[in-house]
Amino acid sequence: MNFIKRKNACTQRAVWRNPNVLYELGIAQAMDKPVIMISKQSENIPIDIKSRRFIIYKDLQQLRTNLKNELIKVFSRYTSERMID
Repeated sequence: MNFIKRKNACTQRAVWRNPNVLYELGIAQAMDKPVIMISKQSENIPIDIKSRRFIIYKDLQQLRTNLKNELIKVFSRYTSERMID
């Protein structure tokens, strides 16, 4: 939990057979941390969080490109919100 607390944002790889993944996601969301969720397959995403935004990727190159773009958006939004506070 301290690890999540110290971070400005979290990237969550969807490994749904591991209960810690959903637990850590809940902690990050409760702390109002930006979370970028990624998954190689959309079919295996639990119904509880399926409505959330995910980066679905086919290969590593697609993941790199999409993740880079999403990180830019998240950190731009994060820094502009911090400047307003």
